[in-house]
Formats: sequence, structure tokens, C-alpha cells
Amino acid sequence: MSSRERGDSGEFRPESSVDDVVAVFHDIRGPVVTSRDVAEALDCSPETARTKLDSLVEEGRAGRRSVAGRNLYWLTDHETQRLSLDDAFMERDTFESGDEGVSRDVDEHLYGDWSG
Repeated sequence: MSSRERGDSGEFRPESSVDDVVAVFHDIRGPVVTSRDVAEALDCSPETARTKLDSLVEEGRAGRRSVAGRNLYWLTDHETQRLSLDDAFMERDTFESGDEGVSRDVDEHLYGDWSG
């Protein structure tokens, strides 16, 4: 017998990856998620969500704390700073504005002089 979950009509639910779980952190308002948040977002059981979240904790990609009988999960600094060199954004050529000094001083041009 398979351990995969079935939907209401008996079909197997598609399995979610750990990266799908990470995406839920970005979709939920606030710094933490619960297994229920993940379960609702990915249409899986809370147990499946908890298993995926716990694997993120074991990998060091998330932290966990029990508060009032609920586990709260958050992404670690390591996870929030992960950058994929395979991301299409990384393949994009960089451009200069054409105006002298603008590319070098972009923050000042975008946000103004905050020094005083």
C-alpha cells in the first residue's frame, strides 16, 4: 500500500517538493509559518507539511520553536540568502544608464541624499 496521500475522489495528490514549502514562507504574511499554513497552501495533510518543514530544519534551512503547543517555523539567514546561479535573472546582461556617474551612484539617485 502506498504512503502517498489521496484526494477526496481517491486520486493521488501531487507531491510537493521542499522548495514548494520554502515558497510558502514568501507567500504567507509574517515571519513564521505553521504546518497548517503549509498544508493549506500545498493542499496536503498537516502531517505531510510538518514532515517537509522538519526536513528543512534538519538541513539547516529553517528554524523551529514550539509556542503554546504549536510549532512555528522560519527560514534561516542561510536560506533567505541562497542564490541560484541557474536563475534566469543571473543570465541577464547588466546595463549602464549611459549617464556618467549614475551607475556608480545609483542609490543616491534612487533614494536621494540621506546624509543630512
